[in-house]
Order: sequence, then C-alpha cells, then structure tokens
Amino acid sequence: MDVEKERLSANFFMPNWVATEHHLRFVFAKQFTANKVVIDCACGNGEGTAIFSVGSKATHGFDVSEEALKEANEKCKNPAADFKLASGTQLPVADGFAEVYVSLETIEHIDADEDFLKEVSRVLKQGGTFLCSTPNRTVTNPGKRLNDKPANIFHIREYTVEEFTALLLKYFSHVEMHGQNKNGGFKTTALSFVGKFLPFHLGVRLHQANKLLCHIFRRKDYYELEPCQQGITYEYVTAVCIK
Repeated sequence: MDVEKERLSANFFMPNWVATEHHLRFVFAKQFTANKVVIDCACGNGEGTAIFSVGSKATHGFDVSEEALKEANEKCKNPAADFKLASGTQLPVADGFAEVYVSLETIEHIDADEDFLKEVSRVLKQGGTFLCSTPNRTVTNPGKRLNDKPANIFHIREYTVEEFTALLLKYFSHVEMHGQNKNGGFKTTALSFVGKFLPFHLGVRLHQANKLLCHIFRRKDYYELEPCQQGITYEYVTAVCIK
C-alpha cells in the first residue's frame, strides 16, 4: 500500500481544499512553537516544519519515509530545523527532550496508537504541549464503529471526538479540542443512518460529494480552526494537550 500518496508532496496531486486544511493546521501550530524546542513527528515533506520552525529554538523533524525527508530538506531551509529517519513509537531523543510535540494527521495511521502516545509523553517535558490532529469519524466515516476499517485505505482507525479525548486524557492532564469544517446536526445524523445501514461506504461517498460541490462556494475561513462548540460537528479536530 503506497501511503506516500496521502502525504503532502509536490509529486502527487492534492485537492485545493485538502492543501488548505493542512496549511491552516500548520499555521495554528506555529503559535505554540516560538522560542521552544519542537518535535515534528511524521513531518512529511517539511511544509509544516518550515512554517512553525520559524522563531523556534530548534525543530526536529522525524519521518519513516526517506523520500519525504529528502523533500523536507529541500523545502525547509531554516537552520533551526533538521530531519531524521525514525518511527513515532521510538524516537532517538532523551526523556523530556522537547517543549512542544507536533504530530498532525498521524495517529489514524498508527496501529499501536497507545505506544505512540506513551512515546510522546516520554519525550515531552513536564508542562509541555502536544498538538495532534485527526479526522472525526462521525463525519468522515459516518455510521461506523471504532474497529470498523475506514473508507480511507491508508487509515488504521478513525475516532469520534469523545473517543479521541478519552484516549488523550490517559496520557495528558489537560486536553482542549479545536475543530475545522463545521457540519450541521441534520446532515451528520442523515449520513450516519446511511453509513450504518447501506453498503460500500455510501455515507462517506455522499459526504465527499457534498464537500466537493460546496467547496466552490466556501470561503477560506470555513477551514480555519476554532475551539470546538457544543452542537457543532467538525470534520477534523486538533487536540492541544498539556503534559
């Protein structure tokens, strides 16, 4: 399975709205990294690293893909940033090494999600910040359960906001959720019904078709991150966690 094709990369086509979603998460992360020692785990092609390494003490990017790291070294020329080959479940750094740990759109790809979070906790200083984003299954795989295989063939699992929060609170003292891409209650309820009772991930396909059509009319601020509000279901969530 060529997971490289889901990365941000100049070598693969990526829809405009997906690139926008990623870019705004990178910009959101930057507010936490000034004058800090930062880990960027699953750094990919370094586009995010190039944004939030500016003003950091040092930013260390890690990825399991040699191809991605080659692209990252070409894209990010900030002398405060460096890149190494490593797995998120076993980073080559000391305990309490980092003040900020960034890992965006990663945890849904990792089979051993709790091993990953244990390693995040190990390398973060006490009081450090962990930024982690993931799709919200209520929207991206409506009607499905945690153990159901997601429609996205590159994902191991997708979480609801409640499941994701509960998982993170096992390892962090405080978790605050920020959401992207608001969805109304009627739409998510209808898609959940379709996804639960009809085959072929039909709920997912209807959501994707709706997103494609609506993107033509949406302004950029639709994709901006905001603190999660009651009564609104977000397509993606970014957790800000304090150790």
